[in-house]
Amino acid sequence: MHNLALVYHELRSYELAIQQLQQILEVEPAFPRAREILAITYASMGKYEEAFAELGEPGCAAGSGKRRACGENGKVSPCRVLGKAEWQQ
Repeated sequence: MHNLALVYHELRSYELAIQQLQQILEVEPAFPRAREILAITYASMGKYEEAFAELGEPGCAAGSGKRRACGENGKVSPCRVLGKAEWQQ
């Protein structure tokens, strides 16, 4: 199902991608890849607060952009998903 969300994201059908990802996370809340895609989708829409909320580390974008491993509860670092420069676009 997350592949369908990726297709929606690539087609810029962000709302449909979000719906798919939220359904996945209802069943599997600790699915890191779904959280990553959801965060990237929110960021693509300019919803950075929502993106950081999904990732669980709001201070990371101001950091070095180094990649980090998954954190608690299946949340991942925004630095792992996107580098600092990409979040600031």
